[in-house]
Amino acid sequence: MSMAASQPASESWSIVVMGVSGCGKTSIGIAIAARLGLAFVEGDALHPRGNVEKMSAGIPLTDEDRWPWLDLLGAALRHAHEQGRGLVASCSALKKSYRDRLRHGAIGPVLFVFLDGSRAVLQARLAERRSHFFPPALLDSQFATLEHPGDEPLVVTVDIDAPVDTIADRVSQGLVHLGRPCQDQGKRHVEMTQPAKVAVVGAGIMGSAIATRLIETGQAVTVFDLDKAKVAALTAKGAAAAASAAEATRASSFIVLSLNHANIVRSVVFGDGGVAAAASSEKLLIDMSSIDPVDTAQMAGKLSAETGMKWLDCPLSGGVPGALAGRLTVMAGGEAEDFEQARAVMRHLCTNYTLMGPSGAGQTTKLINQLFCAVLFQAVAEAVKLAEAGGVDPKAIPAALKGGRADSSIMQEFMAKFAARDFSATGRIDNMLKDLDSLQAFALKTKTPMPMTGQVVEIHRLLCAAGLGPNDSAEMMRLLDGNTS
Repeated sequence: MSMAASQPASESWSIVVMGVSGCGKTSIGIAIAARLGLAFVEGDALHPRGNVEKMSAGIPLTDEDRWPWLDLLGAALRHAHEQGRGLVASCSALKKSYRDRLRHGAIGPVLFVFLDGSRAVLQARLAERRSHFFPPALLDSQFATLEHPGDEPLVVTVDIDAPVDTIADRVSQGLVHLGRPCQDQGKRHVEMTQPAKVAVVGAGIMGSAIATRLIETGQAVTVFDLDKAKVAALTAKGAAAAASAAEATRASSFIVLSLNHANIVRSVVFGDGGVAAAASSEKLLIDMSSIDPVDTAQMAGKLSAETGMKWLDCPLSGGVPGALAGRLTVMAGGEAEDFEQARAVMRHLCTNYTLMGPSGAGQTTKLINQLFCAVLFQAVAEAVKLAEAGGVDPKAIPAALKGGRADSSIMQEFMAKFAARDFSATGRIDNMLKDLDSLQAFALKTKTPMPMTGQVVEIHRLLCAAGLGPNDSAEMMRLLDGNTS
């Protein structure tokens, strides 16, 4: 990514000046905004009164306290972007999840300027400050919360030891030459990670969410799908369109697959105009589909032997909401070197990224994940019916059981949805059945008994036979209600 010297920053860019209290976010943010000709907003001014009162009393804020505040700031960034103008904001943004919340809320690209400094310098600055609600005693809590953003996309890191004007000049000049690091004369240098070149092949529900997230975090995304309308929806967000999987592969360093079946994956990779036609040892295939572990290992070996290109199986959990918020759980199978290389993409998509073993191990772990999900979906549906029969509001159950042994993210996320008969799509029943069929086939090969899973598989098969396969898992309620019409 580059920027002409005559144009300091895109008019629609959001720039967040971040760091712990006392690092100079406001002063430096104002100075950067002045140099780039952009508006400035003080993030602390958007804190709800309750947050201000807690901090004034020396009580650290919780994540639950911060979410509404971050959403307000994200909305301000988004509004500026929609108006075609940039905005500089100050915000501590101490955790990656906070920064991801701002990225998601802003819609357009967000650049973070991380003001890095020693505890001693910051403590001295806070001791001199008299008119701010943040007491010096809370500095330790901020350092404990801080997650350094150095390996995240579009981040500039600068030392706070220099004067405000010097820092603002260095950062602004670095933004003018975005993508070409600007050497700092002090202890550190201005750093910026480059956007990853990512092809997303498969623009279904999950593929579109993955591509959207990567676009929103500033990656260079190329999309291929046979459905032109789905591709058009993503090009409208900033993706480039490819005429084939091979063309998408040529344009990219990472090729993400999000497809429904092993046979489709095989065709997309090895068929005419497929990934293999443009593969090389410098590129990495990241398969985020959910397919059979044995098929995965076979295809990975074939691709490596024929082209030198490595294959990392990276099935996911978290669905569309997790993808859009960058909070997926990804279980990977492959070589450790390839696992680390894929972080350039995965850091934008997931908060839990684990190497489970060699090729196919990620897919095996996903089958276990699907076992839990399928059984728990059915349990939630039955619990809704039981609560209704007993005169209990099922939407109150998740709060009542939160933190207990029966608690689960599926109950917390889906019980109210099932109770409301909200059939909006978060996944497909036929996709779940496909995974469950793979699970049963794998269990048969390994002679693993699965009596409870077998019952849930048949329930999914009934739903598909009733024509509900393309629909959301909430359709289980229709079956229990005796209404599948």
